[in-house]
Amino acid sequence: MLPSVLLVLGLALGGLQLAAQRLVLASAASDIARASARGDPGAAERRLADLAAGVGVPAGVQRSLHRDEDLLCVTLTARPGTGILSVIALRASGCALETRP
Repeated sequence: MLPSVLLVLGLALGGLQLAAQRLVLASAASDIARASARGDPGAAERRLADLAAGVGVPAGVQRSLHRDEDLLCVTLTARPGTGILSVIALRASGCALETRP
């Protein structure tokens, strides 16, 4: 009985960890998209560096940018950990309307 309770507890805690890391990625993707869309690449790079330095997300975050007419979208992808969690890829996107002078 005790091993199954520990297994369920471990799975629940792992799920919470993944959810928290996904929220961090989603927030960062939105921040980077807004900074890039308003023409502030320095702020976008600082936010990405803060993310890579890391609270809650492991190193190795990958970024991709794509444009869809006036929207600039950023997608961040990260692997949440080692071991069995390394097969899971967390992905979050954020988009912002580009401002043109």
